Order: sequence, then structure tokens, then C-alpha cells
Amino acid sequence: MPLKHTRGCLFSKRCCLGGGGGKRGCEVLIVVKPLLLLYIGVRNKYCHACATGKKSDHICYRNWNASSSEMETDIILEGFLEAERVHGVRYTEFIGGW
Repeated sequence: MPLKHTRGCLFSKRCCLGGGGGKRGCEVLIVVKPLLLLYIGVRNKYCHACATGKKSDHICYRNWNASSSEMETDIILEGFLEAERVHGVRYTEFIGGW
């Protein structure tokens, strides 16, 4: 049975349109009916403690070294793979757009 779902994203600076360079990105995959959060993924290119040299005993959330414009695609792909592993949902078709 097909599931109606949507996705949403949040970036500190839009990666693909406004010149790029975003340091943080978040993407979510949500099933609309019934309302279910399938996946949330976060990418960070920046850690304040590391950038300022205050590296002593901190939790570093930097987990992305590639270009900012690749964040959204990578999170969506990871979400699709996790949906199958965790929820048993396999995507057979993806229709996207801006």
C-alpha cells in the first residue's frame, strides 16, 4: 500500500540557491497518514569549540566535510535506507522538486 509522505528541510544558509556555504542542514521524512516521523538527519560542517581552539572535553557535532550543496541529498538518501531497515518501508518512486 502506498504511503503518502512529505519531507522538509532547514538549512542555516540555503545551500543550493543563495550562493551556498551553509554550515548546518536538517532534513525530515514524514508519513502524512498516519502521522509518523520516519527519519531526521542533521549535517554540521562547523563546531565552535574546534574552530576557536577550545577542544577540551566537548561533544563535537561536526559530521560533514563535503560541500554544503550535497547535504540535502545525502540526508534524504540516508533516510530512505534507514526507513527500510528500521520501518520496513521501501521507496519505489521519488518525485521531488523545488
